[in-house]
Amino acid sequence: MIHVAPQKKLYVPAVSILAIVVILLVLTGISTYRNLNRHSSMAMAFVHRQGLSILDAVEAGARAGMAMPMWREDSIQRLINEVGSNADIAYLYMIDEKGVIAHHSNPSIFERLRLDPIDPSAGGALHSTVHVLNNGEKIYELSKLFVSSSTHGDHKMMRRMAAGQSDRSAREYIVLGLKMDYFQAARKSDIHHAMMMAGIVIALGSAAIFFIFIIQNYYLVDKTLKQTQDFTSQIISSLSTGVISIDRKTNITAFNDRAMKLLNIDDRHYKSVSLSKILDFESIGIDHTLASGMSILDRELNYSFNGSKTTPLALSVTPLIIENDDLEGAVIQIRDISEIKKLEERVRRSEKLAAVGELAAGVAHEIRNPLSSIRGFTQYLSRGFRSGSSEKEYTDIVIKEIDRINNVVSGLICFANPMEPDLRPTDINKIIHHTRKLVQAEAETQAIAIHVKLDKDAPALLLDGELITQAILNILLNAVQAIGSNGRIDISTRLSKDGEALRLCVEDDGPGIDAGAIGRIFDPYFTTSEHGTGLGLPIVHKIVENHNGALHIDSPVPGRSSGCRITIQLPVGQTEKQSQRAEGPGRDEKGQHHDT
Repeated sequence: MIHVAPQKKLYVPAVSILAIVVILLVLTGISTYRNLNRHSSMAMAFVHRQGLSILDAVEAGARAGMAMPMWREDSIQRLINEVGSNADIAYLYMIDEKGVIAHHSNPSIFERLRLDPIDPSAGGALHSTVHVLNNGEKIYELSKLFVSSSTHGDHKMMRRMAAGQSDRSAREYIVLGLKMDYFQAARKSDIHHAMMMAGIVIALGSAAIFFIFIIQNYYLVDKTLKQTQDFTSQIISSLSTGVISIDRKTNITAFNDRAMKLLNIDDRHYKSVSLSKILDFESIGIDHTLASGMSILDRELNYSFNGSKTTPLALSVTPLIIENDDLEGAVIQIRDISEIKKLEERVRRSEKLAAVGELAAGVAHEIRNPLSSIRGFTQYLSRGFRSGSSEKEYTDIVIKEIDRINNVVSGLICFANPMEPDLRPTDINKIIHHTRKLVQAEAETQAIAIHVKLDKDAPALLLDGELITQAILNILLNAVQAIGSNGRIDISTRLSKDGEALRLCVEDDGPGIDAGAIGRIFDPYFTTSEHGTGLGLPIVHKIVENHNGALHIDSPVPGRSSGCRITIQLPVGQTEKQSQRAEGPGRDEKGQHHDT
């Protein structure tokens, strides 16, 4: 059987993976964002330093050139053109604070560039900004006050003063525009890397979600399988038939509780049990099934464990076939057929009783009428003999034996009658007291004490009082006869715990019944007494059966070495239909039994 772990344990790995993926996604996102910003800042700082270095180089070149005698006004233009020819420089120009461009390296750029006026209040501070051209190209622009040498400054001032310009108007600014292709390429590379990392994390997250989905489906399938297995196990456990599966080495691999109970095996130690040591595999045919795969149906055996009570069992053995038609073992079904055997015994007894009934009906009239004539003539002859003579003694013996034969015939007639009970509400305790009085005198002559302990709360039962009286009387007479003298008889009634039946027990302290005779005491004409007819207990059994009751005999009495206990169990709460049955055959108008 598959043991399924609880649902929360199944989800622990999946949830852990999902949590790790989420954490990685957050950390990767934060790290990527910070790296992008850091790389962007570093790239911008690099561009800024590069631009500042170029501006410083232009200023230094201008100052150095102005100190030479060959310096001319167009020398700055040549310097700007030379520096501006660098591939990383988009433009380089000089502009005054009024927006007039004095020198420039790339005239075509101004068609795509929107020039911002120079703020005089900025002084000599370095100013940076990013321009976006019409074609989407980005330009990093640096501007600062152009500072030349003092000499150059004096010449310029003189020229500008000659032109009527003030000193303030003499300020010029140098503007540098650097291309950001490298910066943008690096940023695209960083973004591409970040997207790759995000894709990997998302893939991991998707895998975790898919893993959870797989776990969910696995759990549902496993749960369904477990429910199916449990349902199947419940069905097998609820069977009244025991089921055991064994492997080819006769080891028990599976079983239900009923099988363990029938074979008296402790299910806690079944792994150490070899079934071949409990059952005779050869005689039953289990060895043949394990060898050839042939089935065995309803093989009967009487099973006894450690000398305990023998139980009749019926075994069916079928081969256990797995894939590829391999014989894995066998499945053994065990049925307790005790009730079936009892029913068979009842059928056999009923057949015997039916045969006796037919015999009694056939010979009763043929025997009884001649007996009456013989008894009458014998009594007539007896009157002619004097008292004490041998003739008188012999005729008395003949009359006594004729009466004995008449009693046997009467018993046969009573036994042959269907005995259909006339059910009426009856106080069973009153019947017991009445029956006790009938045998009290004979019991006292043999020094036998009769003790009665009745359930005062016993309800009225639907019974045929006369038939029940006859049954109890037969039991008490048998007990008196079995004890002989100096004994005790206990009569008791008790309502069952479920209130569905009343138990009447008659127990004596006589020698009891031999073990070999218990199975035959309900057979007609079987008796262990010299003076018995063998019809007393069979009549009792038939009366009890006709009241839908049960009769059970324990000999010796449990807990003792001798004695006999007869228990009659009568149902409580019979239906009104049973109480309204028509009077059966064999009754006269007064309800008395009569001979036919």
